[in-house]
Amino acid sequence: MSPDQQFVRLPEFERWIPLAKSVVRQSLDLRWNDVLEIYSYIPTIPLAEALAMEARRAGSDRHITLMYSPRPKATIEIPKSWNPRKFITKACGASTAPSSLIY
Repeated sequence: MSPDQQFVRLPEFERWIPLAKSVVRQSLDLRWNDVLEIYSYIPTIPLAEALAMEARRAGSDRHITLMYSPRPKATIEIPKSWNPRKFITKACGASTAPSSLIY
């Protein structure tokens, strides 16, 4: 095998296919005639491609919109001590907050 044939680069979206399958089939449960709107920035184009392909395989229509901003208008710094569990419990109320969150 020649050195050129040893390292075949797969398209970038290929590594996102397992996640896309999980999102489209299990989380969203897309079916025939559903519509999936995907808003993507340049760094997330491979993930958007994988989601669109899985939506097509499920029989759904899909639209990808590329969001582009030459510079961010505002940035938000999230403190290291921020606890999403406390935020969700406070926002939802203790009775409706999920018992386990996956981080």
